[in-house]
Order: sequence, then C-alpha cells, then structure tokens
Amino acid sequence: MSNDKYHHGNLRNALIEEGIKLVNEGGNANLSLRKVAAQCGVSYAAPYAHFANKEEMIQAMQEYVVDKFMIRLQSSTPNSNAPYTDENIINLGRNYVGFFLENPNYFPFLFSQPCMKVQLSLTENATDNFPPYEYFKETLIRYNQENGETLSNDEQELQIIRLWATVHGIASIATMKNVSWDKKWEEHLHSLIY
Repeated sequence: MSNDKYHHGNLRNALIEEGIKLVNEGGNANLSLRKVAAQCGVSYAAPYAHFANKEEMIQAMQEYVVDKFMIRLQSSTPNSNAPYTDENIINLGRNYVGFFLENPNYFPFLFSQPCMKVQLSLTENATDNFPPYEYFKETLIRYNQENGETLSNDEQELQIIRLWATVHGIASIATMKNVSWDKKWEEHLHSLIY
C-alpha cells in the first residue's frame, strides 16, 4: 500500500479499519500498533502520530464505529420537532441493520468491546448506556408518547427489548460469515422488521 493514499488525514481511519480487522481475527490481544502499521504499509512510528498506545487506539476504534453508527441511526428521525411516524421507526430498524450490512466487520468488533453496556430496565440508571441503544430506546419512547400509546413501564420495556432484539438479531445473522441466504437482506428488511 502506498503512503500516498493517506494524505489529508486518511491514515488515522485506515489504521482504525485495519485495527478492527485484527481485533476480529484474534481479539484485542491480537492488536498492536506495529501490526496495524504493517497492514497499512507505513512505518512503525506512523500510528503514534494518531494514538499514544494500543489502549488509546482501541478507544478511538470504538468511538469511530459508534459515531458512524449514531449518524446512521439519527438519519431515521426528523431533525425538527415533527412527530415521529411509523415510517421513522421502520427506517430506524432498517438503518440499524443496514449499517452492519454495509460494514460487516463492525458488528463483531463493536459487540465484543466493553463500551457496549446496556441497561434494559427503564427504572434503573442508564447514564452509561451504549449510545446507539439509548437512541433506539429514546426514539421508541418518544414515538409512543407522540402517538398516544399508553403503555405501562413494563409494557414499554418489553416492547423496546423485543424491537431491539429483532433488529440486533437480524444484523447478527446477516453479518455471520457462515450464514448464507439466496436473497438480498436489504430487499426484505421491511418485511422482517415490520
């Protein structure tokens, strides 16, 4: 790989993408800045311009994927104060699954990391909840409120878990290397989700 590819800040992202592949192959123990540099065809010192050490790189990798995932999820809902519709909720599910269909390496990486903590109970403190899950949950709560759904806390909790399990399960199955289907997932997401 030529260093020319990494002008204008692309090296950091290339290092992150290669780091994700290494972690998926052998866990966080398989990652080193030296290995990532070799994968990118740059000097062993090059990653240190972006990360102080392996731990900082892992944190940057987590933030990189979570940020991209959040942007994708947030594109499902209106930017204004317009009420959430059924279509917004369906798009939220499509975007959840679609993000991982387009980036299959991100699923095993992200959900093997300690940043992925989820408190499912609506009555418990969830200040450190995984941001994509928290966004998913808050979107469903707002949808219910705006559309006059009168669900108890327990009913709403079960609804959120059920819907998250659906999209998360589809994303998991669709990104498994040993699972094949003769159809295109993207063409059937609406039917699978709704």
